[in-house]
Amino acid sequence: MAMVAVVAMVAVVAMVAAVAMVEVVVELQKAQAELYKIM
Repeated sequence: MAMVAVVAMVAVVAMVAAVAMVEVVVELQKAQAELYKIM
């Protein structure tokens, strides 16, 4: 059962990391769009 708990924890961490990465990418794209507007 310990292995199952570890796997579940890793899966949750991976999901959170994926969501965070998506948010960062979206923010970067917004920043790039602003730069293009200025230029």
